[in-house]
Amino acid sequence: MKYTFISKIGPITIVSKNQKITEIILNSSDLTTSEPDELVLRTKLEIEAYLDGRLKQFSVPVQLNLTDFQNQVLLTMKDIPYGQTWTYELLAKEAGFPKAYRAVGSACKKNPLPIIIPCHRVVKKNGEVGSYQFGKELKTYLINQEKKVLKF
Repeated sequence: MKYTFISKIGPITIVSKNQKITEIILNSSDLTTSEPDELVLRTKLEIEAYLDGRLKQFSVPVQLNLTDFQNQVLLTMKDIPYGQTWTYELLAKEAGFPKAYRAVGSACKKNPLPIIIPCHRVVKKNGEVGSYQFGKELKTYLINQEKKVLKF
């Protein structure tokens, strides 16, 4: 199932298969959509609540279909606390691959579930936001939004 909706950060497409969310596409140009099932609708509501600062952790079931290394990195990435950032180096260490921080960066680029798996919380060693498949501006916005929510 594929469903696209307009959010406060632009169009987002949610893709599900076998009752699991398999892909989130930010800045989606695919406006093809069908009537959302219960899981997709719940995912939409959770994304909207996250973007409004009312949700800090997602509960929808997800399915990753990457390499074992990439899956491990992304599952570890889910543990980055809301409102905090980790460096690529710290993520590599926490995922069990302390020397593979460049490969961790590549795994971040392959994240099929941005926002749900918060690759935007991974930054360069010098504190710069670094690249983001949906643009540095959006990455900076998401980081700042989380920090703003935590201040209240």
